[in-house]
Amino acid sequence: MILLLILFFGFKSFAFAIGNRFKDTVSIITFKGWELSELKIYSIRGVKLNSKVFDSVVTIKAFEDKIIINYDTLSKCKVTSLTGGFITLKKDSLIKRTVRGVVHISCSNIVSKVPIKDYLASTLACETSVSEPIEYMIALSVLQRNYFVSHLARHDSVDLCDNTHCQKAFSKIVTSKHYTAISKGLKIRLGKLDTIPCYYSANCGGRTLTPLEVWNNEEYGYSSIECNNCSKGKYYRWVREIVSTTRVDEFLRS
Repeated sequence: MILLLILFFGFKSFAFAIGNRFKDTVSIITFKGWELSELKIYSIRGVKLNSKVFDSVVTIKAFEDKIIINYDTLSKCKVTSLTGGFITLKKDSLIKRTVRGVVHISCSNIVSKVPIKDYLASTLACETSVSEPIEYMIALSVLQRNYFVSHLARHDSVDLCDNTHCQKAFSKIVTSKHYTAISKGLKIRLGKLDTIPCYYSANCGGRTLTPLEVWNNEEYGYSSIECNNCSKGKYYRWVREIVSTTRVDEFLRS
């Protein structure tokens, strides 16, 4: 399967081709792995669920084979924002997701269909702030674009998830600076097909690792270097407690 990124600068948008099919949206699964029991949905000035308009928070209860919205029993529903902006999904008081595009909710999953440029802007916004230098944002946007194209179809029937398993993509603070960085980054190509996987992390801990060191999988273009820039980050040193099992013990001894 050949992936090719096609740029349309005249229309300020772009699409990728899979085989002979062109596509300008990406399907993103939200709350992957979380049990869906009750979900609250809201957006500025309201949302539209199928053909009904709601101007307040909507509660959806999910069961094994159905969802219930204000006493209406359905197998699935389509959600859009009345303003064309983002929609907030709240699973409980702590777990929130901000999604864009058209959201499809069923008893088993939540999938949003998002224009690729909006997906990349949200992904970039998750890893940067508006105070970052534009040059840094451009460079990161190139890495994220290549990672996106080279990691499609990691989940059944959808392109990606919105968490760190694929790329975080649920920021509600997306600015014109993020879109500018993406547009400028489109002029920078990595390889002929623009599909170098481009792994990145929030903090390297003082030295970068190669795919060979992490996954025992050698890939072109990577080298391990010392880094003095991550020592001030909150993830530079961390501690996590895990339950001791035979598998964990074997891993720590290896």
